[in-house]
Amino acid sequence: MKKRILVFGAGSGIGKALLEKLSNSPFGTESLVIGFSRRGEAQSSSFQHGKNYHLDLSEKDLESKLTRFFEMIDFEQGNVCLYFAQGDGLFQPVQNVQKEDVSAHFQLNVFSILSILKQIYPYISKMNNLTLVFLSSTASKMGFPNSSSYVASKHSVAGIAKSIREEWKDLGVKVVNVYLGAVYTEIWNERTEFSPSDMISVTELADFLSNFSFLPKSLYVDEVHITPRKGIL
Repeated sequence: MKKRILVFGAGSGIGKALLEKLSNSPFGTESLVIGFSRRGEAQSSSFQHGKNYHLDLSEKDLESKLTRFFEMIDFEQGNVCLYFAQGDGLFQPVQNVQKEDVSAHFQLNVFSILSILKQIYPYISKMNNLTLVFLSSTASKMGFPNSSSYVASKHSVAGIAKSIREEWKDLGVKVVNVYLGAVYTEIWNERTEFSPSDMISVTELADFLSNFSFLPKSLYVDEVHITPRKGIL
């Protein structure tokens, strides 16, 4: 069975590690694993396995670009998996947060997900199986100081995952909501109060997350909690 695996936010961090891992997984010759991010290369006539393509998830015309990209992908009777790994951090005291920064933050972390879901919906009936993997956070369940915007956006991601699971349940869509603890990526570089050695390895995390692309048809995984050895930092 051919697979179509799309990784959004594949230009850095968890998304980049996921794309690299999945691109080297033992899928069939008809399978296609591709990424999308602002750091990707320009798309030409067709998509190539293992490539990361340019897509700015903060653009105003995002939905029209998604429509064009999805029209180029053969979803017919394939096993399809979408990883929502896009997102950034906004770590400031609430009195210092600017409206423009919050708007851009939510566009990437939240609103882009809704746009992708809207554009993938017409193709569900053509797929053999669709799995959606949302990378939320421990910040989806609790609060942290100097993180009001980030925590709010991650609560929103978890809320979308829970709602879509119910909304698309009768379509056979699998929704996996992953609550992630601290994973060492470049997002932590300016937060020197945290030690990389206390965090989850991004490579090892990608190894684990890639397994959601292989879920048996009758097996549904709702929520997964992943933390480093010390728990919530």
